[in-house]
Amino acid sequence: MNLSLQQRLLLLCALLLCWACIGAYGLQCFACLQQISHDACNRMSPQNCTGKDENACYTQVERYLHTGKKISKGCSNTIRCRKGESLNHDCERPPRKCTYCCEGNLCNRSNGQQRALSHSVLFTTCLALTVLLVTSCGLDV
Repeated sequence: MNLSLQQRLLLLCALLLCWACIGAYGLQCFACLQQISHDACNRMSPQNCTGKDENACYTQVERYLHTGKKISKGCSNTIRCRKGESLNHDCERPPRKCTYCCEGNLCNRSNGQQRALSHSVLFTTCLALTVLLVTSCGLDV
């Protein structure tokens, strides 16, 4: 396949778009310890999940009788997180500690129950856009 300079640049841009869609750092989660609100936690820098088995985000909400609630967030392992989540019971009544898990970039914005788009969905979408872009320019790949 002999591509012109313009075609090579177009293909490079399409590949960079795919790379940007799935994220240069892999999974990121909001991260904090013992904050008083989701907003306070989300103002902190996200955490890059670089551990071997860190493939999920968690939010842990601790409710206390006299001091209100404290929120912690970060990266976790899906299996470990789901085990903690299975112990949730009557989470609105203090004293309680409840864990919420999710998978996807920055999915733990609120209590972690909202699901973000997974990397595979983002990659598939970017790949489809790349193919559309390449074929619309008349490239035979």
